[in-house]
Amino acid sequence: MGIENFTFQPLGTFSENANSIHAAIKADVLKNIQEGNYQPGLVDQYMLQLARLEPDNSLPVCEIIGFPGLLSFPSSLVPLHMHTS
Repeated sequence: MGIENFTFQPLGTFSENANSIHAAIKADVLKNIQEGNYQPGLVDQYMLQLARLEPDNSLPVCEIIGFPGLLSFPSSLVPLHMHTS
């Protein structure tokens, strides 16, 4: 068994909600920056990542891998919590 399909595309390719997803992530990151929850190096990194996630950006930022099996251990999701990786 191996990887059956693989794609690396802009966020808007996978979701028509790309604008609202980006806005929610950006608001959360900016709030944490203002509260001083991130170290300076992480602030720079997160700002670069936010720029790449811009809905009008054509850079690939989302990866989907089709694999006929489990790639990680099951994890429980927190209700009403956004999960990205």
